[in-house]
Amino acid sequence: MRIPTASYNQPSRSPQRLINCFAQQSVGKTPVEVVGTPGISPVTSLQGEGRGLAVMGGSLYAVAGNTLYDAISGSEKGEIPGSGRLIFADNGSSLVTDTGYAFNGSTVSAISDVDKVPWSAVGYCDGRIVFVETGTGRFGATGLYDLTIDGLDFATA
Repeated sequence: MRIPTASYNQPSRSPQRLINCFAQQSVGKTPVEVVGTPGISPVTSLQGEGRGLAVMGGSLYAVAGNTLYDAISGSEKGEIPGSGRLIFADNGSSLVTDTGYAFNGSTVSAISDVDKVPWSAVGYCDGRIVFVETGTGRFGATGLYDLTIDGLDFATA
């Protein structure tokens, strides 16, 4: 039985240690060949333990420690207190966390709607942020492309 193995078609490089490469179907003698790719390099350095990454409006954001950063430039955007991993949802105008904080593209603030309850998860659906109330079977949604919460916009699963 013949076992297909990868070939490395650049004799000037040693096949003992292959870094930044991938296997692809070969047109040569072996069914698979190893193709080199450019490596990656750090773009920025963030301070604190990584808590999550999210994309909004084509920009990548990261929370490290208690700070929200633009992950490419490294610029600080605001504070999101707490510890542990975050869940993000983006409704097109705001990036929202499961801890109840929102970033509108310029500032971070706590969502302070009178009908807001503690959340355990957030998601996006048709212009609304959908959330699950912590410790219950209830879920709800914000207004269309905004963060207002109507006390009647809840249901139980």
